[in-house]
Amino acid sequence: ITLRPEAELRELFAELGIAADTPVIVYCAGGIRSGHTFMVLEALGHTAVRNYVGSWARWSAEEGEIEY
Repeated sequence: ITLRPEAELRELFAELGIAADTPVIVYCAGGIRSGHTFMVLEALGHTAVRNYVGSWARWSAEEGEIEY
């Protein structure tokens, strides 16, 4: 896996309004891609990031509420 340069990653997250102390919960279809994003944010010093383990697969299997 090759990551973008640190400065570019910081800029991308900043453009999304994600500061080092912004609470973030990452998720995806099964938890693999969100785990990657979780590790990147942690490596950049983000302190309020969490990974929703199981992600969308778990949420839908447990009949979690969905808004459209």
